[in-house]
Amino acid sequence: MWRYYSYLNSGNVRVKIPCVTRLAPIINKHYNMANHLITLIFWLIGSTSYAQTYSECIQLGDNNLTSKNYQEAIRLYSKSISIDSSQSEAYLRLGQAYLYSEKDKEAIENFDKAIKLNPTDPNIYFLRAQSLGFLNDKYVTLADYAKAIELDTNYVEAYVSIAYVFLSLGILDGAFVFFTKAIKKDSNQRPDVYF
Repeated sequence: MWRYYSYLNSGNVRVKIPCVTRLAPIINKHYNMANHLITLIFWLIGSTSYAQTYSECIQLGDNNLTSKNYQEAIRLYSKSISIDSSQSEAYLRLGQAYLYSEKDKEAIENFDKAIKLNPTDPNIYFLRAQSLGFLNDKYVTLADYAKAIELDTNYVEAYVSIAYVFLSLGILDGAFVFFTKAIKKDSNQRPDVYF
């Protein structure tokens, strides 16, 4: 007959295993500790936004940005930059997250970094102009909207935004000119762009 037994616990099941040595209780203790540690690791991984790669961070950040969870989006975009700081896309999206969470200075800093990496993306200039507009820097705002139009002559939102800046400055003729240009460029006739 067996003199020693080891009990292995797995979930709700306890199995009695016959052993020949007195080491059975020690082996059992270490096995259970390892089992609990592995369970804890899987629980931790499953309970957080766990992203390892640049693209995973961007994807999760986009999901959080869409669901208006801006702080988590900022954290994930910052992590993507720590993984690969050569991508303008991450700085652009981090800038957007700061813009939507009303942190305009941080947004502008990230848009500036994005422009250094990709000076031909009109979206970066457009979003930086929006941030500058919230800081009431209207003339620099006009320059960024104009740069967005220079890079993409069909950027309807930029034409409309320039028109609104002209309206806020009391330059009605300029506003009329840019509203007219926007309407001519807007092949889809999207009323939401104008209001």
